[in-house]
Amino acid sequence: MSQPTIGISITGFPVIDRKLRDLEPKLARKLVRQSARKAAAPVLATAQARCKRRSGALAKSLKIRALKRTRKAVIGVRVVTGADFFKGEQFCGGQIEYGAPGHKTFGRGLSPLAPYPFMRPAHDENKQTVLAIFRSELTAGVLEASK
Repeated sequence: MSQPTIGISITGFPVIDRKLRDLEPKLARKLVRQSARKAAAPVLATAQARCKRRSGALAKSLKIRALKRTRKAVIGVRVVTGADFFKGEQFCGGQIEYGAPGHKTFGRGLSPLAPYPFMRPAHDENKQTVLAIFRSELTAGVLEASK
């Protein structure tokens, strides 16, 4: 019986990519996930600082979550509100980020909610930082595991 394989390709890191393929698949996924989680921390901090504050509940609900498993074996993390955008107790995060159309309620018209992006600018501000942290954390983890 052949050993299970994992197809991880980290573009731009050829040495780390080779060493990562030599590791056990479960350990490789764990290292990538841990590195991605640490790299997402600056995006989370910037998003919390940028979001609108009335009660502060939206900022408190922002969390780093692992991506769900897929057949393509995509491993990573993302910053979400509570359960997810447009879900859970803080469903308004998606409406604040993207805006919302106005609608009529009991004969009164409501004006549309203008978009106030806080997640996308947080990502754009920290793009290079995230890559640098991910590279350093993954390199350290792979070198430690391959000893």
